[in-house]
Amino acid sequence: LHVFWGTSVTWSGQLSVSCSSLCAFLTPHSLPVLAAAMYPILVLVVALLLVAVRGCLNTREQQEKLHEKWRLPWVLIVQPFCLFNSLLITYCMWEAYAFIDLATSYKNLDTASFDRPYTNTTAQATALKDYVLPAWLADLSIAAPFFIVVTLVITTWHIWLHIPPADTLRWCPTYSHDLAMQVVNLPLVYGIFALDNITTMLTVFTGSGYSGSLPGNADKQEQYDYWEKSAHVFEQAYETNYELADLYEARALHCFGLLCFALVQRQVLKEAPTVKHVIHTVETHFKR
Repeated sequence: LHVFWGTSVTWSGQLSVSCSSLCAFLTPHSLPVLAAAMYPILVLVVALLLVAVRGCLNTREQQEKLHEKWRLPWVLIVQPFCLFNSLLITYCMWEAYAFIDLATSYKNLDTASFDRPYTNTTAQATALKDYVLPAWLADLSIAAPFFIVVTLVITTWHIWLHIPPADTLRWCPTYSHDLAMQVVNLPLVYGIFALDNITTMLTVFTGSGYSGSLPGNADKQEQYDYWEKSAHVFEQAYETNYELADLYEARALHCFGLLCFALVQRQVLKEAPTVKHVIHTVETHFKR
């Protein structure tokens, strides 16, 4: 609970910073920066919708009505785990596409093709040195989407294993399996946010975050100022991604704890007759 609360408070701060950054970039040329600033708001809305769906379909009675009225594929699509994993798959594919598009636009991250702002002072030139991309780091970045896609395939297979066999509620996992699904999704969720962060920082390193939306009449100082402001917004989006990943990690740990308690409770109930028999035997022996 402490981790969950601390992460929520920190992410709320990141959300407020993103909203302020959104207001600071309301210009006709600022679409990429606006998208980065609006991103936490979109994630929050989607998370609230998923929580609402889970609350509406959280009882056996509701699931029985759903299975009676609807057939495939709709009865499967509206399940909370299916909606969540569908969003993860869509998000993963979009991030992979965005990364590939960025890498190909800059000749496989060749630093000679990057859009760098002009610098008028030594301080500005020194600041830009922090955004130089080493060749070995570029190679590792290019390999990142492959590993995320492998993680997606493995996670999807594990999720499928938790779907119950043919039964009255064919597409509704049990309580324990639903908790296990949310735990299994943790590596994929963290990996997708990490891939998003790679794309976000490469947007700053390559200069694509500001070059495509830079006004044509901007002078050298305005170009640098615009790059500096856009870099700040993208860095805030970078921090927000990891806060969101930490928030889901707290959720996964909560589910894991509930799952452990459920399994222990079942084992205790299973062993209760044996324990009662042992206690009765001991009491009978001492009464003699």
